[in-house]
Amino acid sequence: MIAGPVPLDGLDAVPWADLAHAYGAAADVPAILRALARPGPDPEREERLDELDSAIYHQGGAVYSAGAAALPFLLELAAAPGLPLRAAIVELLGRFAALPNDMREPWSSDERARSCRAAFIAGHDLLVALLDDTDPAVRAAVADLLWEYARWSPRAQDAARALADRDAVEPDLALRVSLRLAGARAAAGARASGSPS
Repeated sequence: MIAGPVPLDGLDAVPWADLAHAYGAAADVPAILRALARPGPDPEREERLDELDSAIYHQGGAVYSAGAAALPFLLELAAAPGLPLRAAIVELLGRFAALPNDMREPWSSDERARSCRAAFIAGHDLLVALLDDTDPAVRAAVADLLWEYARWSPRAQDAARALADRDAVEPDLALRVSLRLAGARAAAGARASGSPS
């Protein structure tokens, strides 16, 4: 269990009021992220995550500048042991990871889309480490995320290997099946994209 709020270093350095989400200026995003970063009971935590989801990943994947800026902080929240709703946060991240697989030009080369991809590549090691998380729901969510990520990432082979390594030691049988499937898909994605080994 974490003792205090997740630090979210650099949150105030982001010009949130200049960024946009589905409902306009993203000046409200830092307060939502800070609320999600606080440990302990919060009867409105799930509502806050839904609010953030609707704002930055509105109705299936519009890419907003606030979404790209929020990804590093969501990754930090996902990695904070004992923080509530981490699996749901990883699921939201997974939807962002899937975006490059569905985008077509001109969106796929848009600056916001490139920023999203860069945030995932920068967070690769953190994501792989979540495969060893004590919460099986987090492990399952990150397995799904990694196979989507492997379809476009230059580190696809690394993701596929990490999934295979976790499969070899995963005690939860249902999750092992999921890991095996995700690993096979990630390996196929790596081959299709020509990702280096």
